[in-house]
Amino acid sequence: MENIFFEEAREIVGTISKPGIELREHTSKAHGGLALATDYPANQRPEPFGPTTVIIEGGYGVWGLELPKEVRKRLIDINLRIDTIRAHGMLHTPWYNKSATIYVNDRRLDKIYLVKPHPHGLDFGVDTRRPLPILDFIDKGKPIQTIRIETEDEVFRDIDRVALEAIVLRKRLKQWVWIVIGALLSIVGGGIFTLLVATSFPGCGQ
Repeated sequence: MENIFFEEAREIVGTISKPGIELREHTSKAHGGLALATDYPANQRPEPFGPTTVIIEGGYGVWGLELPKEVRKRLIDINLRIDTIRAHGMLHTPWYNKSATIYVNDRRLDKIYLVKPHPHGLDFGVDTRRPLPILDFIDKGKPIQTIRIETEDEVFRDIDRVALEAIVLRKRLKQWVWIVIGALLSIVGGGIFTLLVATSFPGCGQ
């Protein structure tokens, strides 16, 4: 009976994200170990840093992103995004065949080998600002999903935001049901209006 009135529809959930600097833990050799934008007064920040930047080099960063129970129950697809503000930041190294690794909930998602020249500058690198499908890596039994990013020595990853983009399946009333509801409301509204007019002006209907 429920299928008569309802249908399932894909719905994009608002982005769940954290600024790069809001790590749960990290180690990095970048800038002498001062890897967070918050390590510096705003007017003394090195050029590569924005207000939310962390640069991971020869170490790792860990973020915990909360995926609500309601989303986990209805989840049908989800992407991970690792963003940087800087157009020429991204993932890069001066050395051929160095690597960086991404883990989701302690499972390796990808190991990236830097073997192509960066499109801007002399380093080897890739533009990693693309959606990474991670549905099979999600732990639906826990609210916090753990993202871990590691880089080898002299591999730099500039990060300003770590985000989850989820798609869920929700039930909604079918279009014909809304049409019927609208028609009934119009009839009821018209009846109430007629009754009010007749009550206020008893001679109107004669």
